[in-house]
Amino acid sequence: MAVRTDRRVRKTKAALRHGLAVLTKKKSIKEITVKELVEEVDINRSTFYLHYTDIYSMVAELESELLEEFKNAIDLYPPTNSEEEMCRFFEHIYNILNDNREICVALVSENGDISFIRQVETFVSERIKKIFESGMVKNLYDVRYVFDFCISGGMGLFKHWLTDENALEPAHMAKITTDMVVGTLKSFDNNFRVSDYSKIKL
Repeated sequence: MAVRTDRRVRKTKAALRHGLAVLTKKKSIKEITVKELVEEVDINRSTFYLHYTDIYSMVAELESELLEEFKNAIDLYPPTNSEEEMCRFFEHIYNILNDNREICVALVSENGDISFIRQVETFVSERIKKIFESGMVKNLYDVRYVFDFCISGGMGLFKHWLTDENALEPAHMAKITTDMVVGTLKSFDNNFRVSDYSKIKL
């Protein structure tokens, strides 16, 4: 019975997630009401309230689950100057995005949640800082510019890929992303030392 109940809950939440994604194509998350959402997916309002208190609590749960997956990826792939390991990390990230493509597109769209985008940017920032700490960026005076470039470029790449109807496979995108990051980092000289990182104010 418990398995059956869990399956029903997952099915209901998946339907609500799909409905939210559909509605964000028409209006912002802040404008979507519970009434509109349940009508979109054809379920009772009482069923919605079994799982969430309002639209905001639903969005908060979705975002929390996604961010937790990103954090787990960080734990699985510690920062390294190994291109192979970096590529595996990016492939993991692209797979997370791919598995949650519809809701991710909704969250990062103009009708989405800017706070979620900021949280993802923070996540990317922390990851890139760790790459710097590994010693791959060598020129102390250029680090801040490389950092900003990687953040902006990375977020732009993720957003473009998510909304591309002919998006490449995660493994292919991981290779492209790794080549871009490594190519940027390798363009600097060898004077940077890991111990210098503490002096940088990004």
